[in-house]
Amino acid sequence: MLTTLVCFQVIIAVLLTVVVLLQFGKGAEAGALMGGGGSQQVFTSSAKGNFFTKMTTFLAIAFMVNTIVLTTVKSNKHKESLFDDEAPQAAPLNNDALGGAAAGVKDAAKSAVNTKVQEAKSKANEVKDATAKKMNDVKDAAAKKMNDAKDAAAKKVESLKDAAKDAVTPKK
Repeated sequence: MLTTLVCFQVIIAVLLTVVVLLQFGKGAEAGALMGGGGSQQVFTSSAKGNFFTKMTTFLAIAFMVNTIVLTTVKSNKHKESLFDDEAPQAAPLNNDALGGAAAGVKDAAKSAVNTKVQEAKSKANEVKDATAKKMNDVKDAAAKKMNDAKDAAAKKVESLKDAAKDAVTPKK
């Protein structure tokens, strides 16, 4: 069946090529070979154009359908990959298998990462210290404002007491 479909595909491709070349165009075309000017022609110019247009459409559709059928048949026939027979290769498990250069690169990378981690920790501590100082400054300012407000309230209470005493005490 697969061989028949492939042969049919080749025949359609050749016929499609021939039909496209025989169609009328704006320049010199192979369609002029079918008759130059006799009145007893099998195809007149309009009939020839109409016939070749329909034939091209039919052959193009047949070509596409046959391509899809061929692809479906071929993919159903082979369900395995080209790489199924390949043996998997295991990665080395220790530094000895990597060699000196690879181990050196690994150590250099580890050292660079550790350096960056230490820099990040140092920066985090600086930010933490600056934040704690700012928080203490805000706390001290709030405590000062509270004490000032408390002193002002105490003075106001004292002045109100004096005013109340003066108002209650009879004048002589």
